[in-house]
Amino acid sequence: PIREARRRAAFVLSVTMPKITRDQNAEEEIAALVQFAFFRPHLAELLEATARAEIGLIVLKGAALAETVYARPSLRRFGDLDVLVRRADAARARTLLEGLGYIADRLQWAEIEGGRDCQANFFKHTGRGSVVVELHTELINNDLFFGQVRVDEGGLWGRARAARLAGTAALVLGPEDQILHLCLHLAGHYLAAPQSLRDIAQVIPAGAVDWDLLVRLARAAGAGPACFAGLLAASRLGGAPVPDAVLDALAPLFEYKFNRSKHDPFGDRFALVDFGWLNFVGDVSSHLRSRCFQILVRGYFEAIE
Repeated sequence: PIREARRRAAFVLSVTMPKITRDQNAEEEIAALVQFAFFRPHLAELLEATARAEIGLIVLKGAALAETVYARPSLRRFGDLDVLVRRADAARARTLLEGLGYIADRLQWAEIEGGRDCQANFFKHTGRGSVVVELHTELINNDLFFGQVRVDEGGLWGRARAARLAGTAALVLGPEDQILHLCLHLAGHYLAAPQSLRDIAQVIPAGAVDWDLLVRLARAAGAGPACFAGLLAASRLGGAPVPDAVLDALAPLFEYKFNRSKHDPFGDRFALVDFGWLNFVGDVSSHLRSRCFQILVRGYFEAIE
């Protein structure tokens, strides 16, 4: 079945996008399209079930971005379904997922019930492969930020946007919350998450971003430095059109003036920024942390180019 699906995907791409068959990324796009086709009915099933049960649900990450900010779904690969529900609806969401044939990770669910975590995986095995639903009760679930960064959970539901995903009515994050989430995801992986950089670069032109709102949200969440680092990396390494004024507003140090040098955006002045959130082990100076960040980002992206 997978081989046949790949053959059909290759035919669709060759008919609708002739140039892609000659592109070096054609094989990756075919694989992404096959994966998208696999997850599509499961996402539609989940969206329809939660709508019937009147459980609010926001689709996150790849499953949302593939159809809302990328030119075509085959440009954004994803391997699971990340969804957000209100904490008050978590138990009902678990019952619903189990009714659809999913099995909860009991240890992770116990952490949610104990208030020690906000994410649990649900698994379903099918004849074509396994489906994983990551159920989130809060937007931020990285251990680096859990309990430290406080996102305006109530507000983000009000800012959520209606969308069509898998041919079904859905909710996705508003552009400001989307960017904040991606920056925190990027920071939580110590900037070694190139997909998040590409996502940020796609989200910005796809929606009218209220930059003042984004700055307020980041500051209120205590995520200014992480958002600054994510946007700086996305701008300089991912080509994201981030206004310099936004980077200045989010810079961790008051006296920091953003270095707009086109020759070396990671110049000496960049070392003035205190990336304490990187949480390197041991007594490491601010200057060295910044240099580690510089080496990490440059080295990682040079390695994958």
